[in-house]
Amino acid sequence: MEASKKRSPASEPSSVEHIVECTVSANHLDAVHEALALFWRGQGTSPEERWRLLFEVAVTEIAANIVEHARPPVVRFRLRAISGRVDAEFTDKGEGWDGPPEPAYFLDDLAERGRGLAMAMKAVDEVAYERVGSINHWRLVKLS
Repeated sequence: MEASKKRSPASEPSSVEHIVECTVSANHLDAVHEALALFWRGQGTSPEERWRLLFEVAVTEIAANIVEHARPPVVRFRLRAISGRVDAEFTDKGEGWDGPPEPAYFLDDLAERGRGLAMAMKAVDEVAYERVGSINHWRLVKLS
């Protein structure tokens, strides 16, 4: 896992960015959790716990879906805090997603699978997916 942390130049609004590129493996989600922990520590002040946990649920659900469904060899993951919002972006060269733009909201209450995207969409303010050429792009935004 490679990671870097950047602060924006003085001319830009205050932002903190954390970038991780990792090989997809059984430890992939551990790398995501470690990146989130480092990111929050680099924030000066930690957001309210419930707010932070909702963002983390969305991030880990999307990360798990990427591993399971896209099966890329490598995932690039960026976390950024800027101007009252936090975003996470994933990029990978795995298989594309051709599911509906939004998950079915009538999921069986007893279903053990198929809830990750619905949970992510409820936990954050924006979930977006786009495939450009051979690259998948996922973006999650949580407003404070």
